[in-house]
Amino acid sequence: HLAIASPDVTGASAGNWSVLLGDHAKKSDATVSLNKARHALGRSLSSHGLPQVVRQKSKGNRVWRAEWAGLDQGDANLFCKKLRLHNQDCTIFPGQRRNVSKHLKS
Repeated sequence: HLAIASPDVTGASAGNWSVLLGDHAKKSDATVSLNKARHALGRSLSSHGLPQVVRQKSKGNRVWRAEWAGLDQGDANLFCKKLRLHNQDCTIFPGQRRNVSKHLKS
């Protein structure tokens, strides 16, 4: 099932879309999630955008978020479609959601 975080896409320019793969208690688990997505997407798709692990605060807890950022809307939709074929959940987020300086590459 494909989830879109917000139907309001004003300001969501090309290359500003992200695909959330999941929140994890451990950074290593988030990295595994990215690697599974890389495998599911294949070489051509996984070369698009920026796979990353980001430390986030969610519901009062610190989590490690696995996501693929810097996509255009079409790629984000294609990523999720392909991931779902491999039984992986994903959520699409349009537009900038946070300060880029907080990103930690995996």
